[in-house]
Amino acid sequence: MATLQTNLDLPGKSGAEAYQAAVRALPKAGFPIWKLREIAYLVMAKKVVEQGEIDCNLMIRPGMGAGLTLACDGLSAEELAPYSEAVFTALRAELGL
Repeated sequence: MATLQTNLDLPGKSGAEAYQAAVRALPKAGFPIWKLREIAYLVMAKKVVEQGEIDCNLMIRPGMGAGLTLACDGLSAEELAPYSEAVFTALRAELGL
């Protein structure tokens, strides 16, 4: 199973603000949300692609930014990179960054 972990700085954004933006951003990036962990600022989503299912965990770390983990049996880390960029592009747009 290939896994890709990436981080994004969110300067000047509170944890609550970034978490709410993440909840809005993931569906816009094509990742339907299947579970929320509000107390941990964690959003879990899945996306079905031809090569399999991509598991997505987006965690907001107040003062540290966002951490994204994508995993899929049928894709390499390099093939997961565009999905990571799509999530972060949507998150930046929701936050006005």
